[in-house]
Amino acid sequence: MNSLQKVILKNLIKCNHCLDIIESKTRHDFKSCSCGRVSVDGGLSYLKRSFILPDDYIDLSETYELKQTLYNKPETSSCSGCNNSTNILYKYTCKSCGRVLCGCCGQYCKDHREDGLLSELGYG
Repeated sequence: MNSLQKVILKNLIKCNHCLDIIESKTRHDFKSCSCGRVSVDGGLSYLKRSFILPDDYIDLSETYELKQTLYNKPETSSCSGCNNSTNILYKYTCKSCGRVLCGCCGQYCKDHREDGLLSELGYG
């Protein structure tokens, strides 16, 4: 069974009227621009926009989709993130380096988060 998970790295927009760039950094961190025409909310939990007209802002958020695979039978392997060697039901594989990561570490490959290669993350 596969499912896609949207991972949010940055949640920000630019107002096309006052030119403010506003960012929501945490859940329920509701921010509005100085002219009040647009707002952003959700932090890294969800993307929420409030606006008067849809053309009032430019979305500058950074996201990527991560495919999560649920295996019918537990697969024994070692997680490269935490060295967990128990049965891994949710498994992620980084396309850049091939590391196998468990569900708790598999939100991102630590080596590639800082390099900006998150769009390269793939599926195991």
